[in-house]
Amino acid sequence: MNAPTLASILRDTSAELRADNLKAAQVEEDRFDALLKAYIDNEQKRFAFGGIHNLLMTIGTIMADRSLIEGDDSEKAAELIYECASACDLKYAEPEHPFSGSCGRD
Repeated sequence: MNAPTLASILRDTSAELRADNLKAAQVEEDRFDALLKAYIDNEQKRFAFGGIHNLLMTIGTIMADRSLIEGDDSEKAAELIYECASACDLKYAEPEHPFSGSCGRD
């Protein structure tokens, strides 16, 4: 096999690997998006907590922990995320009891 042919094969292989990596990254991002949506919605009570407030508090805690190592920027991010979490502390209602108002125990 001559050098130009080998170089061509290596270029093609490299291009295919890049394309495969991009596809894999897109699949992972799609999974991550689905996981975040499931955590925020938590319709099937899949998670112990769930919801946007808890997601933001978790991210804020991660940033607060990071601020111990990285300093002011991470601390500022944590503070702003906690503020946002407080503003997003939505009231999540439990599904209404099917006999609500009729059984005297509500």
